[in-house]
Amino acid sequence: MVYIGAREITSAEDKGIWSHRNALPIWNWQAGSKIKIDCYTNCQEVELFLNGRSLGKQARNATAGHMPSWQVDYEPGELVVKAFNNGIEVCRNVIKTAGEASQLKALPDNALFAAKTKGLSQVEIAINDNKGNPVFKADNEITVSVTGPGKLIGLESGSTTSHEDYKGAQSKALNGRLLAYIQTNGTAGKIQVLVSSPGLKPASIILIVKQPNSIQL
Repeated sequence: MVYIGAREITSAEDKGIWSHRNALPIWNWQAGSKIKIDCYTNCQEVELFLNGRSLGKQARNATAGHMPSWQVDYEPGELVVKAFNNGIEVCRNVIKTAGEASQLKALPDNALFAAKTKGLSQVEIAINDNKGNPVFKADNEITVSVTGPGKLIGLESGSTTSHEDYKGAQSKALNGRLLAYIQTNGTAGKIQVLVSSPGLKPASIILIVKQPNSIQL
């Protein structure tokens, strides 16, 4: 596992053990900003790349609680961290400079269900720019509509301050994300889930409900 988060370095930077608390997967900063990149990993070594240039490899010292980090002069583009065990890359994490919010994307965790029983699909909704990059700071209000043998039973952004109706059809995104819960009613057929927001290209997905003997695992 490897994950990186970025935060701007200020003159009043907290030097305490929780100084990494504002590290976020954002690569949109003012030109010339000094940025600290914190890396969270359980792998032996990590190497950071900015627009294809290596910014150095660091070993993780788990016994000392060491968190690999780099101080970087911001430039737009792509930030990649690669993680290694025994010299072999095992995973990576990428964050990119995002443009303006342009489109919605919907991805269900399950799109095929058996009839005669009620099923549940968690649909992750993302706000992306026109290149498909996630727009982390987007908080657009999103509407979800469902047709066919199913219904929307809840929307969840993870916000601790929102007073929106959990069972309503509209909700603001948080950090460019929203989760929709779609429940099937046990009848075979196709469920269409349409996700829309003013000014953004909508997204649509189809969930399939089949008779149990027609589903191949």
